[in-house]
Order: sequence, then structure tokens, then C-alpha cells
Amino acid sequence: MKLSLGHKIVIMGSVPMLAFFVSAFYGIRINYLRAKEATHTLTRIASVRVTSLFINELQKEQSLSTLFQNNLATKEDLKAQQIQTDSQFVQLKEVYTQIDLNHKTFDHVIEASNRFFRISRPLILENKLSIEEIISQCNYIMALALHTDLEIANANDIQKLSSMIRSVNTLEIAKESVGKTKAFLVAYATENKSIDDDQLDSLIRSKNGTIINIESPSITVSEGSQTRLNRFESHLYWQRIDISYRSIVKRAATGQYGINVAELMAAALSATEELSSIISTEIDRINQYVFEIKSSATQTVWIICGVMAIFSTALLGFIINMVRSARKAVPHGH
Repeated sequence: MKLSLGHKIVIMGSVPMLAFFVSAFYGIRINYLRAKEATHTLTRIASVRVTSLFINELQKEQSLSTLFQNNLATKEDLKAQQIQTDSQFVQLKEVYTQIDLNHKTFDHVIEASNRFFRISRPLILENKLSIEEIISQCNYIMALALHTDLEIANANDIQKLSSMIRSVNTLEIAKESVGKTKAFLVAYATENKSIDDDQLDSLIRSKNGTIINIESPSITVSEGSQTRLNRFESHLYWQRIDISYRSIVKRAATGQYGINVAELMAAALSATEELSSIISTEIDRINQYVFEIKSSATQTVWIICGVMAIFSTALLGFIINMVRSARKAVPHGH
């Protein structure tokens, strides 16, 4: 069958149109998936933020629980903090149910927390749980919670994003170490007695954990946050913690440390709040980065759709004009 000139023009015009459509649909698909993944990631980042807030409250409860054992906090203050922890725990459970990842890691956090609330809290209120045991149980929950951040970091294909989440995780570990250091220092300073090698080792490891994580070369944060981290060890609050630490290490075998517990507690609180502020800033930065990825991908989809519409209309108009011109140029009867 012999094709007319008009048919040949239509076929010739359809080839570039088809090629353009294939490329365009591929671009739409890639950017649609990027936008969809960014939406999931924003939910995951919400989990990182809520996990951080939950750890903050649990650290406060840990601190008050250890202080309560040494008669430095009232039962009313401790119960009030437990309510704050519970409130944040409700939000944690709600966010965890929305995560599109393996729920086992997240479930472990819920289970361990419920067990602590149900079994350990009554013992703490009755002064039947040692300070070391309180710290151990709280830090076990925090470690599980921080592991969920790593699950989220591992779920992302974007190296920069994974690195940013891991950096927040490292800072959370540093903040957790400050909390442990405070708990040990306050407990030992209040009792003012000699401590054994295991107790001394726990104190040394918690103190070193703060510095090791703050100075970790793997941390990638904003310039402003890095400047604050660089100044952390030179701040008065950390110097006061360090002086108390050195006093206990030096007199571990004899006791009588001569530490102002009120000043120590205030210094530890300032150190924790500084790290919490840096972490919050970095989570905001991560959220903004993911939002920009989503916005860029969504905008690209609309741009491709617009270009497709313009190109299709122009090419279709061109083909129609060519066909009409060809028909006019061919004499009737041919």
C-alpha cells in the first residue's frame, strides 16, 4: 500500500513526538518518586524530632529519679516530670505508627518504655532502685530510641541526608552522656563517700562519651552549629563539670570531694540545654533540606507537563499545516 505524502509527514512528525513523550514520562516518573519519597522522609524526620523530645523528658526523669534517691528532689517534682514524660511518650507512639519502615525497632522502644513505667517507677518512688540501676534502665530505653534514628538514616538513598541524620544521632549520644555524667557526679558528690572501681569506670566512660561524640569527625552540621560545638568545652558550664569530675577521680578512694552540688546541677543543665538547642537546629535544617527536595521534584513534574503540552500543541499544529500545504501542492488526480 502506497502512503500519501500527508501520511508520511504525520509519521515523520510522530517519531520525535513519541521520543519526547517517552523522555518526558520518564522524567515525570523519576521526579514523582522523588517527591513521594521526600513525603515519607518528612514523616521520618518528624520521628527523629519526637524521639529527641522524648529522650529530653526521659533524661529529666532520670535526673530527678536519681536526685530523689539522695533526697535532693521531692516526690511531687518527680511525679510531675513523669507526667511530662508520659505526654511525650504518647506523641512518640503516634508518630511511630506512621513510619513506613520495619516496625520492630520502634516497637522495642515502646515495649521497654512501658516496662520501665510499669515496674521501675513504683520502685523508684519507694527508694528501692539504685542510682546505677535507674541510669542503666533509662539509658537502655534511650539507646533503643536512638537506634530508630539510624534505621531512618539507613533508609535514605541520599548520602547527604543520611549523614545529617547520623550527625544528629551522634549529638544525641553526646547529650545522653552529659545526662549520665551529671547523674553519677551528683550522686557521688552528695554521698561524699569513696567509690569503687566499677563506679569510677562508669563515670569516666560517661564523661569521655560526651567529648568523643562532640569531637567526632563524622559530624556534618551547619557552620553555626559547628562553631557552638567547638566552644562547648571552653564554656563555664563544662569547666564546672570538669572540675567536679577531676575532684571525684582524684579522691575516689577517700571521698570528701568538696563539690557544690547546686552549681554542678546548674552547669549540667546548661550543657544539656546547649546540646538540645544545637540538635533542634540541625533537625530543622534536615527538614528544610527534605522539603526543598520535595518542592524541586514537584516543580519539575509540573514544568515537564507544561513543556509537554506546549511541545505537543506546537508539533501537532506544525504537522497539520505541513499536511495542508502538501495537499495544496499536489495536483488533484495524483
